[in-house]
Amino acid sequence: MAKSHTTVDQLRHDIDRGRTHDKVDFPDPAAVPLGSDEEAAGTQVTPFEASQARHDETGRPASKAGAPGLESNPRKANLFIVLGAGIAGTLALLALAT
Repeated sequence: MAKSHTTVDQLRHDIDRGRTHDKVDFPDPAAVPLGSDEEAAGTQVTPFEASQARHDETGRPASKAGAPGLESNPRKANLFIVLGAGIAGTLALLALAT
């Protein structure tokens, strides 16, 4: 039986599933898929390199805040809500004044 090797596609799948702890579980439609640079240069990623990268990326512990974004920082989310409400209010007053 052939030994299973890690591929760049498996690494990308781990990243898209949030297993690298730096983004949420959602597919990322990349304009240039992972590994395209190596393919264009004519140098394929070896199974060892792909395996090492996958181990390095998925071996990190999750941070306490989780994936980056507004949900991990409620103060930042509140700031955007207040700014949005202020802008909407200003636009409403300008519309009434004209």
